[in-house]
Amino acid sequence: MPLKGILTGLGNRAKSWFNTCRENRDVELVAFVEPHAPNRDKAVKEWGVEAFKIHATLAEARAAAKADFRAIAT
Repeated sequence: MPLKGILTGLGNRAKSWFNTCRENRDVELVAFVEPHAPNRDKAVKEWGVEAFKIHATLAEARAAAKADFRAIAT
């Protein structure tokens, strides 16, 4: 069973963390935190993140998805 995580930040620095998690079968990103709308749009369009998994605050992400860890890429 994979570890479930929340990735905080969807800017340029987060791309490598996103790819690393996506390529690791022991990790599942269940939610994302990004307050900046252009970064949210980029993650959806270019990275393939499902829009409903992106939240403006950590509190919203934690309420929407149960996670084992949080990675901060800001």
